[in-house]
Amino acid sequence: MDEQIRGLSLKHRSKTDVEFLEELEKYFQNSKDSNLEKARTFAKFAPREHMTKFLARYEIFKKILEIPGSIVDCGVFAGQSLFTFAKLSSIFEPHNYQRKVYGFDTFSGFSKISKKDEKSKSEFL
Repeated sequence: MDEQIRGLSLKHRSKTDVEFLEELEKYFQNSKDSNLEKARTFAKFAPREHMTKFLARYEIFKKILEIPGSIVDCGVFAGQSLFTFAKLSSIFEPHNYQRKVYGFDTFSGFSKISKKDEKSKSEFL
């Protein structure tokens, strides 16, 4: 079994999950739909957990809708959350030119936490 399917980690996935993802990859590749049609009907191709993450980001966005300021996404990776927040902003607040969505990435993953980074829980209470 490969460790990844097109960048998606399989490390903690069951055999059934991996088989599903392999079949989904084939289904997407063999679909007669154009790429634009695939994007328009993304829910047809998106695994359940990806839809769940999308909806979770939507719920987070609703909570910050009335709060002024920018959105910062640290660890952008493929840009899913970054573009989700940018598009939600353009849908729900199309005339809010003050809201910016910023993305930051190291392109090599997060570095390990050092002793200087560690804080006791009481410092955050």
